[in-house]
Amino acid sequence: TIGDAQEVEGEFDFVGNLNKFNKAAVFAEIEQEVCLDSDNLLVSHNRKKKNYEHYENILGNEGVDIGVYSTGLHSSNAFKSEYGVVIPYATCFQMTEIHDILQTMGFTRAQILETAASSVTSMVLKLLGMLILRIFIFICL
Repeated sequence: TIGDAQEVEGEFDFVGNLNKFNKAAVFAEIEQEVCLDSDNLLVSHNRKKKNYEHYENILGNEGVDIGVYSTGLHSSNAFKSEYGVVIPYATCFQMTEIHDILQTMGFTRAQILETAASSVTSMVLKLLGMLILRIFIFICL
């Protein structure tokens, strides 16, 4: 109210009021009234998590053996043959996107199929070349 505001004279004395406050006594009183385990007193960022987050690595970075292909858990998006030949691959979504982009650029279906067949042929010949080299080395030894 207006009367209460007029009763306040002078500035507020922060230092004087701070000296009146006995922090140790207040904390001692809180400790006596509230009995909690030390585990319950920890704030959330100090607690150990029971479960891992979806982005946390719970496995090591050992290689995963998939037949003749071997890849680390954190390697690039390419498989390698046992001879070190990179075998590229694309997801179905990526292939659909590539197909749509090529169609918007004016490529015909025949041109898209010809390019895909050429790429597959190149990859197969590269792998067969390594296989033929392996057979040749085996025969010579």
